Amino acid sequence: MAGTIAWAVPVTPTLRRSGRRTTSDAGRWLGLRPAFGRGRRAAPAPRMSGDQLPPPVAVVGAGWAGFTAADELAVTAGTAADAAAGIDVLLVDAAAAPGGLAASWKANDPPTAGVATTTTTTSAPPPVRAAGAPPPRRTVEAGIHGYWRCYTNALALIRDRLRIADGDLFTPYTPSVLHTWAPGEPPGTPSTTVTAPVFGALPRAPTPVATAVGAAFDATKLPPADRASAVGLAAAWADFGTGASAAGAATAADSGWARWDKTSARALCGRAGVSERLYAHFLLPLLLVLPMAPGERLSASAALSCFAYFALGRQGDFDVRWLRGASGALLFGPWRSRLAGLGVATRFGDRGRVVRVAPSAGGGGGGALTVTLTDGPRGAGGAPAPTRTVDADAIVFAVGISGMQALVRSSPWLAADAQFRGFANLSAVSVVAVRLWLSAPVSLPGGPAHVCGGGAVPGLADVGWTLYDLTRLQDEYAAEAPGTVLEADFYHAAPLLPLPDGPLVDLVLAAVAAVAGTPALPPSAVTAVAITRLPAAVSHFAPGAMDALPHGVAAAGLGGVYLAGDWVDRAGHPSWSQEKACVTGLAAAAAVVDGGALGLSAAAVAAAAPRRTPVMPVPPPEPHVAAAAAVARAVRGVGAGWRGVLGGVLPLPLEF
Repeated sequence: MAGTIAWAVPVTPTLRRSGRRTTSDAGRWLGLRPAFGRGRRAAPAPRMSGDQLPPPVAVVGAGWAGFTAADELAVTAGTAADAAAGIDVLLVDAAAAPGGLAASWKANDPPTAGVATTTTTTSAPPPVRAAGAPPPRRTVEAGIHGYWRCYTNALALIRDRLRIADGDLFTPYTPSVLHTWAPGEPPGTPSTTVTAPVFGALPRAPTPVATAVGAAFDATKLPPADRASAVGLAAAWADFGTGASAAGAATAADSGWARWDKTSARALCGRAGVSERLYAHFLLPLLLVLPMAPGERLSASAALSCFAYFALGRQGDFDVRWLRGASGALLFGPWRSRLAGLGVATRFGDRGRVVRVAPSAGGGGGGALTVTLTDGPRGAGGAPAPTRTVDADAIVFAVGISGMQALVRSSPWLAADAQFRGFANLSAVSVVAVRLWLSAPVSLPGGPAHVCGGGAVPGLADVGWTLYDLTRLQDEYAAEAPGTVLEADFYHAAPLLPLPDGPLVDLVLAAVAAVAGTPALPPSAVTAVAITRLPAAVSHFAPGAMDALPHGVAAAGLGGVYLAGDWVDRAGHPSWSQEKACVTGLAAAAAVVDGGALGLSAAAVAAAAPRRTPVMPVPPPEPHVAAAAAVARAVRGVGAGWRGVLGGVLPLPLEF
């Protein structure tokens, strides 16, 4: 590690760095741990083989939240040459390919943890290649991920920290096409379509006028009267926006998320007077692909938050662009190299699976923790993997809901805490990603990304799915023409998990035909297929979930334990997906430095503050939106005693 670390004498709060620690560091051989700014001799630490000492901050989970937290810790107070306080950071993940749900890897490489992937080359003629050359190592991804214009913090981090030019990483903003089929419509029925243009390129208009007017609706299946029935949701949207997610409620209990948490999105639409046609053809498919659950199984809070953030907040927020290639090569590979340059240690795959977390033998309290990690693969006959222990003064759990539940089950110390035990009441959504290499050209009208829902394809009535033309999106596949590479990502897809590969491929071919409006291609047109099954992978916000969700990044009852991810602090910053993971990663890193678990002096904390990356808030609402929120707040303030009277006079779905 870089720095003037005192092994037995006090360390000043602002340290100068001179180079990274090496295997010859005397402290490692003495079994001592540096007194990171605490002015005392360090206690003996468990010995580790390898070239690094036990770091005082462990970040568990190498997706957007984990990479952000590790990067921010290294820059503000870590091992970087210009860092202020001098702490070490270790980033671990059970997956061999970093990136979490945005990971990518090459076929036949170890996949991401907990993901079953099959890659098959069919009996059809393979792509043309030199005689005797090995088959191409096809890229596999855990789904395709868009980057919306409103991802201000994530995009700023890419620009300012990774210094990757937009044109090298992203496609231009693209239109999106929504396809839906009503229940009971026979196969072959043309879809109801709604085309979302690049809203940021349209003339400026008050929110959400551009969204309502700029989108091209199918007037034959969604006539104006049905579209107008969405007006009833405006009152709920305004009321939701008066909470912490937009205007800074004093506590999570005061937030719009808390007020609407126990109402289902389906009940909200019914109370708001949304027509059945509009719900089935427009709102339900969006619910299935954005918060990824049907209205009956989704809280109204999640629906209102998601729609407000992506579509109703500011013109252009719904504009999306895509990575020009696989995330592993374009994003997480360079980011991993950057972290190495900052002195962040990483352990992935068989050397990075957390077995348990417990207080250290020295007594715990204040964050003295022991993290037990696997140190290799399982032995012959399923014998347990070897392990090693790492001391950490603080730990950031940057994992999803299912990953956190598994850690609680394996760690009695975590299970003894009521908050962590309560995470068992949360749930997650399954995803299936199918990538097809086709020998024939396929034309998807309207754009490279098609959002779909409805029952035109048997088996997909309650499943949302997005169809991508990767030949148009990713540079790697531009040379596939005249063939085509398509990916279908299915959400709320637990019923698809047990399907064998063949029926899944048939399902995708039928889905492609439904979107393209052409006969289905024969299976012989498929030259290769990669299928990735991700059980219980994506955060699910069911009605009533707020009681079990963490309301901040610091664990309520465990010192030195922090949380980050898109499911954390939902009543806070109103972002979603990668942006929410980035925001909570930044917040968790700040809380680690400020929280006292590292024993940093006030001067050291103050020295780290100027290097901190501030979280950029969502811009304030436009004046007419703020006025509507004020009216909603005033109406709600009349009190519960007036609810029945107002409910009989005004068809407004307000929560008092």
